[in-house]
Amino acid sequence: MAGFDTKQIWKVFFILLAITVLEFLIALTPALEGIRTDYKLAVNLTYVVLTLFKAFYIIAYFMHLKFEKINLIYSIALPPVFVIYCIVLVLYEGGYWNGIREENVTSNQKIEQVENHAPEHH
Repeated sequence: MAGFDTKQIWKVFFILLAITVLEFLIALTPALEGIRTDYKLAVNLTYVVLTLFKAFYIIAYFMHLKFEKINLIYSIALPPVFVIYCIVLVLYEGGYWNGIREENVTSNQKIEQVENHAPEHH
C-alpha cells in the first residue's frame, strides 16, 4: 500500500466512524410520523447519501481502488451504477403501467355501471 501509514488508517477509521454514528442517529431518531413529508424525504435522502458515501469510501480505501488506474475504477464502479439505474427504471415503469391498469379497471367498472343502470331501448 503505497503511502498508507498508520496515521492515514486512523483517519479513514474516524471518518467511517463519524459517518456510521450519523447514520445511527438518523436511524434511531423517534418515529417520523409527526414530521412533515418533505422533512421525511430529506431525512431519508440524507441517510441514503451518507450510506453511499461510506460505501464508496470503503471501496476506495479497503479495496485499494483509490490507488488504481482510473480505467480499473470505472470498470468496477460503473456497472453497479447502471444496474441501480435499470432497477429504478423498472420500478418507475412498473408503477406507471400499474397506474394505467388501475385507470382502465376503474373506467371499465364505470362503463359496466352505466350499462347496468341504463334503460333498455326496444
